[in-house]
Amino acid sequence: SAALERLESPNRFRAAIVCDMFGRLLPALGRYQGLMQQIRQEMMTAIYPNLNQEKMEEMSVFERVPFFQGSAALKKECSDLKKERTRLVNELSEHEDCIIDLQRKIRESREEMQCIQLEAAWTRSKQNQLEVSILSQ
Repeated sequence: SAALERLESPNRFRAAIVCDMFGRLLPALGRYQGLMQQIRQEMMTAIYPNLNQEKMEEMSVFERVPFFQGSAALKKECSDLKKERTRLVNELSEHEDCIIDLQRKIRESREEMQCIQLEAAWTRSKQNQLEVSILSQ
């Protein structure tokens, strides 16, 4: 029992021992056996969720996974998924920054092209004026 005291609580092994011992003590409870069987059943359902009566009879308590162990695994999975989400959000933010930068470069290139087109139009206009001026002489 000193070894059991050192185990973290809740602990899968300790829970299995308590449930097993409770079941073994039931026959010694006489007229309270039925009531205690119902209490044990409720306790087992609380500790080992998602098990119907048939499965409980087939499996030893030492084979079952208590809710707190499943809960810990789900918490870890949730934590891992949150980290992955954060990583993806950061990656998306980097891509969005690249897209914004590319959009800025495209806008600047369009503006530059418009300036070049205006200069070309102005140059053609001046050239046409010179040709008209030479022809009219």
